[in-house]
Amino acid sequence: MDTNADKQLTPAAPRIGPGYPAGRLARALRTATTHEDAGTRARAERRVGHWREVLRATASGAVTTGSRTPVAGFPPA
Repeated sequence: MDTNADKQLTPAAPRIGPGYPAGRLARALRTATTHEDAGTRARAERRVGHWREVLRATASGAVTTGSRTPVAGFPPA
């Protein structure tokens, strides 16, 4: 029996940091400008718009990074 169980830290839930949407935007931008397939570039351009909106909403405070709660109208992580 562990007599110090009440003093042990509970591991924190995994969180998504603010760099995640920026990284996804960078990846989409790279694909939108460099991929050889036109259809793939077009899909990536749509993702660019979605990730820009995520960053705008984060910057304005409309959404908070770190929450795993889905937000209507935003791309899934």
